[in-house]
This record gives sequence, C-alpha cells and structure tokens, in this order.
Amino acid sequence: MLKAGAAEVVITPGLGKEIPGYFNSRLSTGIKTELYSKALVLEGKNGTCAIVVLDSLGGTEKMALAVRERASELTGIDPENILVASTHAHTASPIDMDLYGGKADLECAFATAGKAADAVKIAFDSRRNALVGSAGTTERDISFNRRFYLRDGRVKMNPGFVNPDVVESEGPIDPDVKVIRFDDAETGEPIAVLTNFACHLDTVGGTEYCGDYPAETSRIIKRELGENVVSVFVNGCCGNINHFDFTKPRLASYKDHWKKMGRILAWDVLAAREKAPLSDADDLAFTHEYVEIKRREVSPEEKEWAEKNLGSSDAVNAIFARDICNILEAESSGKKREPRRIPMQGIRVASAALVSVPGEVFTEIGLEIKASSGFRHTLVAELGNGNVGYVASRLAHKNRLSAKSFEDTLTSYETKLSSYVDAVPETADELVKTAKVILSRLSEI
Repeated sequence: MLKAGAAEVVITPGLGKEIPGYFNSRLSTGIKTELYSKALVLEGKNGTCAIVVLDSLGGTEKMALAVRERASELTGIDPENILVASTHAHTASPIDMDLYGGKADLECAFATAGKAADAVKIAFDSRRNALVGSAGTTERDISFNRRFYLRDGRVKMNPGFVNPDVVESEGPIDPDVKVIRFDDAETGEPIAVLTNFACHLDTVGGTEYCGDYPAETSRIIKRELGENVVSVFVNGCCGNINHFDFTKPRLASYKDHWKKMGRILAWDVLAAREKAPLSDADDLAFTHEYVEIKRREVSPEEKEWAEKNLGSSDAVNAIFARDICNILEAESSGKKREPRRIPMQGIRVASAALVSVPGEVFTEIGLEIKASSGFRHTLVAELGNGNVGYVASRLAHKNRLSAKSFEDTLTSYETKLSSYVDAVPETADELVKTAKVILSRLSEI
C-alpha cells in the first residue's frame, strides 16, 4: 500500500525584504497571508519521492538544488527524486537572482530553502498508509490569455480593457483543474489535496506578503476538510495567462480578486476531490530526465536598440537596455553564457501523471504535453527545479521574428531578450520532447 505524508512550514520573512516581480524595488510592509513551503512525500514499492512547493516567484536552479540536497540529508530521499516547484506569487519573499527592478537576497532566499527542506522532513516523518484518487474538472472563467493581435498586425500583452485595436487573443488558456487526493487509510481523514491549475499568481499587488489565490483556496479547503489537511498547489503552464479579461470592462472587484479566484477554485477542487475514486493500489513511480536550455544570442537590432536606450527616461526600456548591454559586456570579456541543464521530473500516482518543466512556460506547451500523454489525468508543473525565465511558444517567437519592425517586437516582454528571458525559441520543442520521454517511461515502470 502507498504511504503518504504532508506538511506545511511558514516561510514568511521579516518585513523590509525585497518582493520581486515588478519593474521596481518593493520592500515588504505587512502580511496579508503567511507564505508557506508545502511538502508531500510518497513511498511505494519503487521507493520514495517528494514534491515541495514554495510560495515564491521562483528562484534559480541553485536554490532548488539547495532544497533538494538539504531535504535528502534530512530524509535519505535521493535528491533526484525530489521535485521543487514555486507558485510564482508576485507578493512573496526574495529570491536568489536580480529580476528587473528587484535585487537578489541570497541570505533570505537560502534560509527559505532550508525551511522548504524542513517541510520535506516533517512530511517524511508523518508518512502513513494512504488511499489515493485522481480526478479533474474545468474552470474557464478565471484565467485568460494576455497576448492579443492588434489591427496593425502587432502582438501586445496586456493591451488594456476593451481596446478597440484588439482583434483576438494569440493563444488559448488551459482550463484543466486536476486534483489528486490522499486520505489516511486507517481513519479516512484527508492528508493532502494536490491541485494543478494554470494562471499567474499576480492578482494582489502592493507591498504586503500574500500567497495569492491558492492561499484562499487552502483556507476554504481547510475549513471544509479540517485544519490538518495540506493543500498543495502546483501552478500549470501560465507564462501567457493571467486573471484579466481584457475583452470586457475592468471589474471593480479586481481589488480583492485573489479571494474571489481562490474561492471559485476551491469549490472546483472540492467537487473534483469528492468524485475521485479511492484506491489502495500502489502504482507510485517516478523518473527524471535532464533538459538543456540554450541561450539566445544578441541580434544586431537588439544591440542597436539597447545602446540607444541606455539611460532612457522610460524605466522599463532602461532596464532591458542595461540587461542586453550586460550580456554583451560579459561575452566580450570571455564570460560565455553556458546552457542550463535542469532535471524535469515525472511522478505517477493514482493513475495520474505529473511532469515538471522549468521556467514560466507558455500554456500552449503545457497543452501539447498533455495531448501527448496516455494518462487520463496529466498535471504539468511549471517552475520545476529552477526558473529559466519565460519559455514562449513557437507561435509567439514566430510572431516576434516576423514583425514589421524591431520596435514592434517590444510590446510583449515575454519574448524580449533580457538576463531573465534568454531561452532560445527551440526550448518549447525540447520541453515537449523531454516530457514525452518521461511520460512514456512512467507508463512502463
């Protein structure tokens, strides 16, 4: 029989720390909700694995590796069998890299990594025989593609509400709400609920710490199922998805929209959970495969633009220009940007499969991975084991490269070269190809 254990550890830092996620420095001034690291440890005949999710914008692969290695020291679980993901909350604690206007805080970031490892240890020690089940539903009313074609042929992200120049969205959403439930086999009490849904956690804003809409989802789930249940949220591929419906007038309720979204998602999750057929079968399997993330080179047009916009009065343009010039300066001094090598992981449980991808991944990539899966329920977790920035779809890069002028490519920063966004267009194909290998292997173990 499968064993499962779950835990959550508060990782909220002190006030005055950097909150990354925007194009300016934001220092925390308060707490709307606590931030957590949530861990789920699973043990079966094939061994033991763990999933740990941080309320974080998403640090580098070094931060993820620190969690995995420390958790392994505490539990004996092989580091390669520990998946570290981030919710991508834009009102969370510092990370281990500079990001646009925000500065890294290594001390705070790696203290957070230590607490995340603690969560794995506590979950490991709480393992008990578990019944498991998976189910899914759809939610189409709280997530929206944020990239649109304009009448002049350009593609623009966040084009403004009811913009008369908007023709249609560039891509789809992923409405899947996937749920895996874990219940104590002896008492029937819920241990954990694992949820996968794709939408940016950028619905709060401001300078107070907040776990965004999954925090409200967790509150509702605990109210309904008991305070000891752990609600583990793994974000889907949502690099181009957020909560604004730009085809309609702006809602006055967007101020507390994170609570509305969280409540809607909670009831979706609870309904799906109740429908999940429980089983005592041990079908746990896990595997991993490394993917190489190659980096874009600076084009002549990007170099010319950056040199013109250094010191620009437009703060965003100035940030991107400085990033490109820094890349060029590093290359001229012989500091070549090496490809990143990051493990993508796969876990099979309750006739469902979870596969991780690194970075902020466009939803089309997640949908393609799901379409290639032979599992009834496939969960795709972005920001797995490291943040490599935006990984855009082939269509998004095609639209960038076919723009009438270079200036027309600057309307969407998901494909705009910077120190954060530098994955080559072929990365989308590499993620899908690697995910297919993982899913195929999971079906055979």
